[in-house]
Amino acid sequence: MAHQFKSRPITPFDNYRQTRSAANVEEIEQSTDDKLISPHMPQYITKAPWYLNKEKPTLSHQRAQDSIKVPLDKWYSRGVKQAKKITKFRKGACENCGAMSHTAKFCVDRPRKKSAKNANRTFGHDEEVQEIKLNFEAKIDRWNGFDPEMYNKEVIQEWNAQEEERKKLIAQQLLEEKIKEPVEVPKNDMDEMLSDSDLDNIDEAEEANINEQDPELRKNPRIKTLNKNLRSRQETVKYLHNVWDNTAHYDGKSRAMRTNPNDVEVDEKDQIYKGDNIKIYSGNYLDLMDQENFTKDAKEKGEVDLNNVSMPSQAELAFKHFKQKKTTMMSEKQKELYEKYGGKEHSEIPDEVKKKA
Repeated sequence: MAHQFKSRPITPFDNYRQTRSAANVEEIEQSTDDKLISPHMPQYITKAPWYLNKEKPTLSHQRAQDSIKVPLDKWYSRGVKQAKKITKFRKGACENCGAMSHTAKFCVDRPRKKSAKNANRTFGHDEEVQEIKLNFEAKIDRWNGFDPEMYNKEVIQEWNAQEEERKKLIAQQLLEEKIKEPVEVPKNDMDEMLSDSDLDNIDEAEEANINEQDPELRKNPRIKTLNKNLRSRQETVKYLHNVWDNTAHYDGKSRAMRTNPNDVEVDEKDQIYKGDNIKIYSGNYLDLMDQENFTKDAKEKGEVDLNNVSMPSQAELAFKHFKQKKTTMMSEKQKELYEKYGGKEHSEIPDEVKKKA
């Protein structure tokens, strides 16, 4: 015999559920909400708590309450006090000023000779205590409570005032310079031949010569550069000493001509300009090169570990002792040779030759 399905007997709870569901549908149909509520939604969701005073089914209490959210521009009102006039001292108020919003410990008014509690008059107004419920974004917002009007009033106005003073000072300086300006001299033929850049260089040279007398302005790197690059107008330009192609190279950017541009046939006494290297190979340069070679030879031979860069004083002292010792040894050896072979009189330069030189 095939199995036959038998339903379970209907219980009183089933009757109650069917009755309750029908009643819930009727209540939902009578709801005044804008959004439709599904009739199959349970009662524990559609029924609002008793403290909300909602008689009909609704889903408004299930959604996020926008009214609780505080806008980002909302902040505590600074210095706002209640307009209510206080006529007598209240229990729990500040003993100093009589305000109810703080105690005597946190009172910012001056300490009265006779407190409001004892005098029972001239009470301070209560501060407006606000309770702002901020959400997470508002709490961590760095600019929360910032008033842009304060920036406009304090910072912008201050900078505008400084800018006005700066313009007045510049105008006054320009006026003073205009008064001190010399009378313009009419240009001659030489001035017309010079270009604008040459005239500017002349002005810069005159300015540099004037400023060079001042020790404070002498430290200016721009003046140092001018003095280095500018030349006297009477001197011949470097690249015009020898106009042939095989002459020394002239670097226009650095205005330098390292080697001697003169021909070999020209006598050295007649050479006005001998190249920029002549300045380098003069003074203590040759002594420094000898000292560098001495330290290099000493390091190669392994006698002394010297270095001109890291130990300049020690290297100079060692080189000085070496030269003294070398001079002494040479003089002693020369003396022995003179004693052995003679001819000392031929090594001395006659006075007549010295006078001619």
